[in-house]
This record gives sequence, C-alpha cells and structure tokens, in this order.
Amino acid sequence: MATAPIPAVYPATATSQDHAPVREERSLVRSFSWRIVASTTVIVLSFIALGKLLVGPLKASGLMRWDERVVATISHHRTPGMNSFTLFFSKLADAPSIVAFGTVVALILVMQRKWRAAGVVPVVLIFELVTFLSVTYPVHRKRPDVVHLGSVPSTGSFPSGHVAATIVLFGLIGLLLFYSRASAALLLPFAAMVLFVVIAVGWSRVYRGMHHPIDVVAGAAMGSAVLGVFRPLIREVVSCYRPATLFSSHPATNPTTETEL
Repeated sequence: MATAPIPAVYPATATSQDHAPVREERSLVRSFSWRIVASTTVIVLSFIALGKLLVGPLKASGLMRWDERVVATISHHRTPGMNSFTLFFSKLADAPSIVAFGTVVALILVMQRKWRAAGVVPVVLIFELVTFLSVTYPVHRKRPDVVHLGSVPSTGSFPSGHVAATIVLFGLIGLLLFYSRASAALLLPFAAMVLFVVIAVGWSRVYRGMHHPIDVVAGAAMGSAVLGVFRPLIREVVSCYRPATLFSSHPATNPTTETEL
C-alpha cells in the first residue's frame, strides 16, 4: 500500500520584518545616546564657563561679596535645633542616601519586571554624578570662609552636588509617575514634598557652611538641566507600559512585551 510522502519540515527563517523591531530599538538607543552625550557636554561646558566667571572676573563683584556675606550672617545665628534639622537633610542628600533611594526605586521596578525603567534609574544618577564632577573640579570654588558643620568634601563649592542629586532623583521618580498617568491626588503632594526637600537641602548646605547661595542655585539649575536631558528617554520608556501600571503588579495588556521590557 503506497503511503503519501511526508513533506519535509524546514526551520523557519527570520524575515526582514522579524528583525525590524530590533533595528528600530537599536536606532532608538543610538539616537538617545548621541543626544544625551551631546546635551550633557553642553551642560558641563556651560557651567564650567559660569563657574570660571564667578571665581575670576566677578570674584570681587558686589554679587560675590553678597554671596559670602549671606553665609557669614547665617553662621552667626546657628541654633542646636537648626543644627539637627540641617544635619538630617544634608545626610538625606548625601551620596550614600541618593544611591540607597535609587536602588530601592530600581528594585521596585525590577520586581514588577519593568526592566528598561529600572535601568534608566542608575543611568540618570550616574550621568548626574559625572556632570557634577566634571564641573566642580575644574571650577574648584573655595568653600565659604566660616566654621563648617561636618566633614568638608574634597569637591569644590560650585555647584551644590547635594541639591543637584536631590532634584535628579526625586524629579526622576516624579517623571516616572507623571508619564505613568498617576492621579493628581498622588502627583500634587509628591511635587510639594519634593519642593520642600529641595529647599531644605539647599538651606542646610548654606547653613552648615558648605555652599554659598549661588552654588545652591547653580546646583538646582544643573540638576534640572540633566533631568531635562533625560526627560524624552523617560517618556519613551514609560510609554512601553500600560498607563498606571509602572509601579504596580498588575499584568500588562501585552504580557510578552511587558516581560521583555
């Protein structure tokens, strides 16, 4: 009895359409990488130029004398209660604390299998640190000429790294929530809390004799600029997930995409 021939089974070959998402993703990464590096370079050069202007031609200006006078006046009115308050917020914005907060955020995202969002957290914080170090060492403005409360970092006074890191970390969390379409009931209190923390950290660094007011303002501007550079990337990453699921354990609309991201 004749049997019908069994058709040969050949392994499926990838088509150009199959590779399209990979090519698009690589193109997207290259596009963001170039923009981030170029923008960060502009930020670094701009703040170095500003810092050099402050410690050079403007060193004897009325603005700089005011900057020194403010710190001296504050240092003459220190109190035990304010010493404790400023110590807390200085420690809150120290490098170990920023790393700890960032690690917690990244771990929460990892546990929710939001791999790309988790990866953005250390990248943004590292870029902020590199930007800060690239500015503070070339400028190397001296710390205020007052009694310092606490150990003095080896970095210069300009700009305030504590303020910059605070804005970048909490601003990053805020953008993740905002682009996840979190409710106003969550966003508004969070924004108010971030504003208070930033002001408290800036005040603490001036009070403790670590920075001048201009250094604090420059730190806030630099942190905001770095955050602005990464804003499009954060928005693009969050857009991969279903709205309002970035920090939740609910499954995504497309489980396969969610797991891979």
